Amino acid sequence: MKIPKAIQLKNGEWVVRLRLDGQPIHVKNYNKSKAEKEAQLIKAEYEKSKHLEQRLIKQPTLRVAIDLYIAERQNSVSPATIRTYRTIQKCRFQSVMDRRLETIHESEWQGIIDDEYARLSAKTVKTSWGLIKSVLDANKMPYPKKLTLLREASKKEASWLEPDDIKKFVKAAKDDPYCIPMLLALMSMRIAEIDALRWEDISPNADFIQTNGTRVMDEHHHWVQKDLEKTRESSRNVPLLIPELREAIKQQHKGTGKLLDAHQMTLRRAVERTCKKAGVPVVTVHQLRHSFASLSAHLRIPKEISMEIGGWSNDKTMDAIYTHICRSDIERYKNEMWQFYNKTKAAKK
Repeated sequence: MKIPKAIQLKNGEWVVRLRLDGQPIHVKNYNKSKAEKEAQLIKAEYEKSKHLEQRLIKQPTLRVAIDLYIAERQNSVSPATIRTYRTIQKCRFQSVMDRRLETIHESEWQGIIDDEYARLSAKTVKTSWGLIKSVLDANKMPYPKKLTLLREASKKEASWLEPDDIKKFVKAAKDDPYCIPMLLALMSMRIAEIDALRWEDISPNADFIQTNGTRVMDEHHHWVQKDLEKTRESSRNVPLLIPELREAIKQQHKGTGKLLDAHQMTLRRAVERTCKKAGVPVVTVHQLRHSFASLSAHLRIPKEISMEIGGWSNDKTMDAIYTHICRSDIERYKNEMWQFYNKTKAAKK
């Protein structure tokens, strides 16, 4: 193995100057032979590690393939998404995580998935499999196109507040310290968007609030502020249509600092507390956002307008909510039609 020639220094030491990956490494010894042998050993270990690294890239394990998948998307997905990927890498599909992709036969995946279902919820397995499938696709590895997803959970009805419940919730939230963030959620804002808001960007007499970032937790459990998101909801105008919300902003405006001066969990607890105080079903911050879509459907606001205000980038969620509300309104429509015909009949008599 070739290495640079040893050079003797003025102090009598012999030095072999290596350069590995652009980094200078100087191996010194007063014995020329020992200096050269140590340099050869260092270079051999380096080349062995580089060979292994290249082999892992060409024939990666599932764990390494996920590392590479994340590295390629580091700047295009949110820190929260990467955190989810890392959780899957660390805790899911561990029976095959350290096997090379090429050794996992297509026919094995059904059994591997069944094993995951034995200890995890259907939703968790489906989410985890979504990443694994994407990694397999990126590496052009085969897997069954039709997998039997055992114990697949039946779709739960979406949770939100009905129109009458919304009025009660607003009334109960009015005097709460977290009235503003709660009612912003009811106006369609995500908790990560609320957490990124600063008073400097909000007028005391605002008719709307502009969202332009999120605050989420990354894979290292650190809070990260992202000024821009990848979809159109990154910056939109959220109208302030609740009188109690406008009044609270006017009275509580602090001029500077974060609007939500507490942990996101504090806001979640405030929503739960307010629901109980109002005597309405307990919902989450995210379900308050769905309540905005529910009320829009009830008021027959076009779905496209509701999507624009709420920043929904696809209509899957909106379709589910609008369809549900339409079904729940059937009885009201039937009653209105019944009254129409019966009033006509009574008038003829």
